[in-house]
Amino acid sequence: MRLQCLLVTQERELLELVRPALEHSGIDIEVRAEAGSATEICVRRHLDGFLIDCDDVPEGRELLKTVRSSGSNRMSTIFAVVNGSTSITAAMEEGANFVLGKPLSPERFAAYLEMARLSMEREHRRYFRFAVDLPVRVHMAEESVAEGRMMNISEGGLALRVALNASLQQIVRLQFDLPSLEPFPVEAKGEVVWGDTGGLVGIRFLYMGEDSRRHLQEWLSQLYAQMELHEERKEE
Repeated sequence: MRLQCLLVTQERELLELVRPALEHSGIDIEVRAEAGSATEICVRRHLDGFLIDCDDVPEGRELLKTVRSSGSNRMSTIFAVVNGSTSITAAMEEGANFVLGKPLSPERFAAYLEMARLSMEREHRRYFRFAVDLPVRVHMAEESVAEGRMMNISEGGLALRVALNASLQQIVRLQFDLPSLEPFPVEAKGEVVWGDTGGLVGIRFLYMGEDSRRHLQEWLSQLYAQMELHEERKEE
């Protein structure tokens, strides 16, 4: 699957410079011109990389800390582009993995991107959401239990659909079985991080026992291998 990177800039020149390098590396680019809309994306979902125009986008520098402190993107690769106001040291301290100055050199950016790609691929695989349809029991305080259907899952969390009248607490305990020749029950503690008006809820895993995590990782690895094999056959 292709990697995804969010570019936060108001400069067409910067977009036109980085787009060819990203596309050549198999990375899809999404563009936002304001830190506020970029923050909404960062809170809602995982991205493999961020390229932030720190000095020429209002509150761009603050966005570095926002990305790094978010639950889904704290390990994502961040490229900071600076233009004199933010020092290399300051950008690194606030979360950037790579810092590039303006005017940006295409050769330098391509070299940094090549170095960063391995960690971006690792994060992509860790957060890639597999579409599933599995029953989930959601335990809350006072012995309250809600039944839901899992819509997708990754190593970092899942999305599930619950009844519209179900009121989930911020912290919940989840139980579900992984489908295999020998179904394995998984238990996890999770945090509700978003929800919509249709009963779809996003939950980030906070804690999972060693056996549960190992079985989940093995199961997801099998799904990923099957998906890659399917894509390879489609390309033949």
